[in-house]
Amino acid sequence: TELLRNRLGFEGFVVSDWQDVLNLHTREKVAESRKEAVRMAVMAGIDMSMVPLDFS
Repeated sequence: TELLRNRLGFEGFVVSDWQDVLNLHTREKVAESRKEAVRMAVMAGIDMSMVPLDFS
């Protein structure tokens, strides 16, 4: 969110698309686990994951 928040001044709420945090692991294969996918999303600045079906 460097661009979105800092450069463009966005002050809103950032929400993932449908299950895209999970898809970082299952479809895109850029996260080694679901936990890693969540870590990546949080570090990227996401505020909420839309439809998180598996959480702890």
